[in-house]
Amino acid sequence: MLFEIIAVFSLAIIVFSFSPLRRVFLPAPAVEKDFIFAGKRIEYFDFLKGVAILAVIVTHIVYLSVKTLKVEDPLFLFTLNNLARFAIPFFLVISGILSAWKYENKINLGRYYLGKFFRIYLPFAFFTMLVLFLHSKDIKDLSKFLINGQVLTPYYFIILILQLYILFPLLRFFKDSRGFLVLSFFISLFFFSFNQFNYLGEIILFPSYLFFFVYGMYYRNNFIKYEADKTAVKYWGLIIFLYITISFILPAHYFNFRPFYGLAVFNLFFIYKDKIIAKLDNVYGVICDAGKNSLWIYFTHFSLLTGLFYLANLFTKDLYATVLIIFFVSLPLSYWLGKLTGWLYNKISYILKPKYGTEDAK
Repeated sequence: MLFEIIAVFSLAIIVFSFSPLRRVFLPAPAVEKDFIFAGKRIEYFDFLKGVAILAVIVTHIVYLSVKTLKVEDPLFLFTLNNLARFAIPFFLVISGILSAWKYENKINLGRYYLGKFFRIYLPFAFFTMLVLFLHSKDIKDLSKFLINGQVLTPYYFIILILQLYILFPLLRFFKDSRGFLVLSFFISLFFFSFNQFNYLGEIILFPSYLFFFVYGMYYRNNFIKYEADKTAVKYWGLIIFLYITISFILPAHYFNFRPFYGLAVFNLFFIYKDKIIAKLDNVYGVICDAGKNSLWIYFTHFSLLTGLFYLANLFTKDLYATVLIIFFVSLPLSYWLGKLTGWLYNKISYILKPKYGTEDAK
């Protein structure tokens, strides 16, 4: 953890001391006009969520490699993990963008919170109970797991993002405040640095991740109506280079507070948006579909990976062979399992609660 803190502060000192990097990291909004939600999905955000869920799978392959193979974390695993750590920033920034855009003016609080309950918390509760059964955990802990999300390693994120959604009706009043954006960065930096403040009992708290959500709210129009700023490429590229260099100098298993690296990758995906869509061709549609089902892939992939690691370990103990096999097998299986789960839930929720079943689908 110490190396990770040093890495973040080293990047912070460099970025805020070098004015071109500072202006790229926290620029003035390029698009002033407000855009009202039109009721249609924005396909490229589905694509970015698809990329993010693939990165989540990679980080958990690394996690399970260390846990099940009992290996010391070599540079290979450090590098794989640290390069994929843009995933959670992606999800949080996109959530901030779409929330602030969709609820630009009015918000029906009852409908809003019911939508979050049926779209996010209810599936979370179902999978918590399912995991409790599949992983032979004590039923007495169910009520605790339904609050803290600790029934399975990745589920903490659901509790965390729900906190941000619960606070959003208040946060949206600060969506155009540059001062609040800067304040949110230092709030997140403080809580990241002092991990003991990140928990209320066993419940993870949101402040370490507040900045990403506020960043999405503040720059929502930049990304909704995006015009590529090619002059920023070299600076975002430099930030990525510095992050990779520092992570080699300070090799550690970094986690999800990646403000500079995460936002650099996110912005470069927008700068090269047209080229990415053109180059990926048919694969682009599959990744978009994975993004549409990212919630369901998130709920199901870790148990799937655990089972695959168990099977793979029956045949090989080689780290590189195991990682390679698990990676290529888990991606299509995670995709189809998540897609099937999402399809079933949407069918059931439409029957039970038709006006809330598709809330947050946009």
